[in-house]
Amino acid sequence: MELQLQQLQEQQQLILQQQQRLQEQLAQQLAQQHQELLQVLRNPSSRTPPPGTPSPQPPNRASNTSRDARISIRTLRSAGWTYQQIATHLRLTLRQVQHAATTQATPRRSSGRPPLLTEAQVEELIEH
Repeated sequence: MELQLQQLQEQQQLILQQQQRLQEQLAQQLAQQHQELLQVLRNPSSRTPPPGTPSPQPPNRASNTSRDARISIRTLRSAGWTYQQIATHLRLTLRQVQHAATTQATPRRSSGRPPLLTEAQVEELIEH
């Protein structure tokens, strides 16, 4: 029993060490991405090819852009980027960028099913 407890404690310690390493790696990746985004925001022309240069990969023609992509579009747009620069950088179509920049940043959630009872009916039920 005592041996099992010791083995469990050792396993727990290994898991905690592994978790700490993963957290450190994630923190480094996040810091790197943050620095890259800041660099792009400071100098948009450094990341986009001159007009007329073919994109190395075709745009992503998915029907829906992700929430992160829509936020990036709005951020880059507020930093002074053109729709074309954003589309090239994020590999999206020009129309996807225009749509994301001019509509609400995140989709509204539906309000759900309307209540079957009015507030007065609910209060009447509570009183009884």
